Amino acid sequence: MACSRFEYVKTFEHDPPILPNCWFTARHGFEKPNDPRGLALMTRAAAAVVNKFNEIVLAFGESDEYSFLFRRDTTLWGRRMSKILTSVVSLFTAAYVFSWNDVFGRPRDGSDGGECGADESGAEGSRLQCCPSFDGRVVCYPSEQNVRDYFSWRQADCHVNNQYNTCFWSLVKAGESREQAYETLKGTHTAAKNELLYQRFGINYAKLPAIYRKGTIIIRDPAGRSGRRREQRTAQADGGCHEKDPPASAAATNGPPEEPSGGDEDAGRDKATYPGLWVLHEDLIGDRFWEAFPHILDPPAGKAAAKNKT
Repeated sequence: MACSRFEYVKTFEHDPPILPNCWFTARHGFEKPNDPRGLALMTRAAAAVVNKFNEIVLAFGESDEYSFLFRRDTTLWGRRMSKILTSVVSLFTAAYVFSWNDVFGRPRDGSDGGECGADESGAEGSRLQCCPSFDGRVVCYPSEQNVRDYFSWRQADCHVNNQYNTCFWSLVKAGESREQAYETLKGTHTAAKNELLYQRFGINYAKLPAIYRKGTIIIRDPAGRSGRRREQRTAQADGGCHEKDPPASAAATNGPPEEPSGGDEDAGRDKATYPGLWVLHEDLIGDRFWEAFPHILDPPAGKAAAKNKT
């Protein structure tokens, strides 16, 4: 359409720029698959987005969403909001569908699966039954504290949702209806939920896999090394992640959640590596993470996102 009489239609475009001198996040959600393999699939899709857009310095995923933090000085596509958002969401969607059979197309025992993403048994559970749908938004944060508070909020939400769902489905499996389980948990807080899990089901919430309690963090290898996947860096370094539990709030859902399709036994089944990236499951709320990786909010000067230029 360049230099043609039809070019005038571009004047109808309304594409507000993202405020300058601000970090910003692109966040999306979809109908969650609630299978631990689904979390592995999401990480694959998120890693594809981080690898594509060099100006993303951090990604955080929990439950059915991922957030991507772009550098404060990002100049990608003139900071056009709709261009950036649609590119992130469409790439995530494509990577999610592209990798589906790699994650869900094999039986839970790890053997080779059948064709079309189904288990050898012919079960339909491993097939992609419908087209996944996504939504997204871009939000600007003018200060480092705002950025940290945003990710603290998402990790606190991860804790609240996971603790509630763990209690809810434990009650349902023990014989309560969904409505009864919802009423049982109404108005309860962190301590009461922890007590319920331990006293009635012998579950120590603090011992559940960190990926469920803390979510998934994706960052670039600070040293620029490739082909490594770092799980629980902090736990390996000092014997454990001493997270202060995020504050509890009212029940994270307005009613009984959707039923999960898999169990914790599938956690960590995805053995894919992510060249140049670290995948972590640790505390974002305290200072230690941000002090360990200062390049996230204060990247080295001169590292331009050349590969994002179009």
